[in-house]
Amino acid sequence: MTDESAAADDVALLSELAGGSRDAFGVLYRRHALAVYRYAVARLRSEEDAEDVLQSVFFALWRKRASTHFVGTSALPWLLVATRLECNNVLRAAIRQVAREQPDAYVGTAFSAERLVEARLVLEDVTRAVSRLPEIDQQIFRLCLVEDLSYADAAAQLDVQVGSVRNRLSRLRRLLGSRVEVG
Repeated sequence: MTDESAAADDVALLSELAGGSRDAFGVLYRRHALAVYRYAVARLRSEEDAEDVLQSVFFALWRKRASTHFVGTSALPWLLVATRLECNNVLRAAIRQVAREQPDAYVGTAFSAERLVEARLVLEDVTRAVSRLPEIDQQIFRLCLVEDLSYADAAAQLDVQVGSVRNRLSRLRRLLGSRVEVG
């Protein structure tokens, strides 16, 4: 089942991959590498860094092959989440490097204790409001606003239309904006 036929779903390939099948790994790579690469380029704005992220993500899939579980029948949501996390690592490393090279660039950027307390109170209000929402809205909130997934990626994970995610998120923002007083 390691051919690239449309009938071969990623879950079956993952099962083969867990057994060490390099062919299954190759099929998954050919099937999803371009999407992972494009997503990384969009987040990092660097083709070179995106290539490194692509390698890291698929290396992680190989390394974690025995314990990896996909949502639905596609590996793409798992791969995109792994890509987002790896991109965040790359961005954090770049920030640390700039901070080491130019330590004065970050002087005066810390928040006051008052602003931190205020932000904490707003976060608690938002958390309470979100906990009262229907499950699908909570998931959309988490995927799009907390995990920073695109509408398309969230829709793929939730198995709904992109327009549905966009509409629900717009309604959520209006609802949360009216319930939570900011500033």
